[in-house]
Amino acid sequence: PHPPRRSSMENIRILKHIRQVIDILPPGKTILAACRDEPVFLEPLGFPHKRLEGCAFPPFMLMKAIAEMKDMWRPKKNDVLLAIGPGFMAHEIDIMSPLLQLVENGEEVPSVPDRVTSVFTRCLEVLFSAGGVQKVDEVPAGPSGARCFMARSPPAYLPSDVGKACRIAVFCMDPRYSMMSNYRAVHLMKQIKNKFSLISSMFGHPFDAALPDIDAFIEGNLSSNTQLFGGMDFLAGWAREQAARPEDVEMFFFEDFLEDPVVAVRSFARWLGVSESSAGVEHVTQQVSAAVAEYAREMTRGTHGFKVPFVVTNSSKPDTWSYAFSNTISNFEQTLARLPQKVSVQWEDNIGRLAQLPHPRLAAIARLLLQHDSFRLPSWWMLHSAGLCKPCTFAPRGLCKSGEVCAFCHAPGHEKKSQRPSKKERMRRDRRRREMGRTPSPRGLSS
Repeated sequence: PHPPRRSSMENIRILKHIRQVIDILPPGKTILAACRDEPVFLEPLGFPHKRLEGCAFPPFMLMKAIAEMKDMWRPKKNDVLLAIGPGFMAHEIDIMSPLLQLVENGEEVPSVPDRVTSVFTRCLEVLFSAGGVQKVDEVPAGPSGARCFMARSPPAYLPSDVGKACRIAVFCMDPRYSMMSNYRAVHLMKQIKNKFSLISSMFGHPFDAALPDIDAFIEGNLSSNTQLFGGMDFLAGWAREQAARPEDVEMFFFEDFLEDPVVAVRSFARWLGVSESSAGVEHVTQQVSAAVAEYAREMTRGTHGFKVPFVVTNSSKPDTWSYAFSNTISNFEQTLARLPQKVSVQWEDNIGRLAQLPHPRLAAIARLLLQHDSFRLPSWWMLHSAGLCKPCTFAPRGLCKSGEVCAFCHAPGHEKKSQRPSKKERMRRDRRRREMGRTPSPRGLSS
């Protein structure tokens, strides 16, 4: 079945992002010719893409230029990199883009409301495609003295010392939602071709093929070693980077910004070293909260979730992000159940590797995915990621009876409190202190 007609607001958002890409491209047809010279694939992912090793990119990106990022880009001292994972499309990027403003403006509210007019003006893959490292060097620093860039690639495509040269915030989400969001992007590409001849000229003839339905899309993606923006390799690579450089690399979760924008934005500000009570943080919090509210309205308007013919499986209020998010997850699980057994085995194999990563929250998500369980982790995970949780004193000893509904944090990594010595040990120490503090007896009178 074809996806239902999209709302006018979503069309406007899509066209805005595509226009931003066009504005970055240099005048003339040099970049167009270079893009057309590179092969565009359709199978097995089911949508037009270019390939660089195991990573799939949109057709308007130049693979030769992206391959040069690892050797050519040298971040400066105050640079901050936002590594945006798979699944972040128009709606999701609109929620995260105010954070870019926070990096460059710091604690102050910008005098020009939209100094950074587009996240694509900071996207490394787009900048390298449009003009190489020179285009990146032209990006000016903001009032805070920092430059903020966005990357869609796994760390293997960036300089090996990037985690030492600049700070990196990694944004990820539930892999099931990510894949369904990518499916939505497939249908967005059809509108891109129809609306902009400049962009469509880069796509080539494979784009004219029929787009896959959801079953064919998921089966093709799970059966392929090539994933959009790296797929699971993105999560695995950046999780290892954080384990190696915990002071410079931090992972943030999209669900936290939907659940509580105030806590999530302040957590990001604390990581940046920006005062949580500053006007700049308050300004960005308001922007993110407004974007989340718009996300909930848009994603639940008309049909459900991603404007594709999914089945309603959630009974929560239809105007909440939870409604759209959980319906999307449920429909992924329903689709997976319809596919051949070998596809489910491949999915479980991928998730099993995710469970072995040195990141406790990703490992917890992987365990839920292997159980085909709810998409939502216990609420204390968000507070734990923000550094605001209160640890459960019973969980480390296996004595907590509340389990996942416990109001206190069960996540690992809390500092262990020193245990009170036993009564016998306290008495021994008191006796020793008394003996050491006793006045010596005169010579000849000691016993």
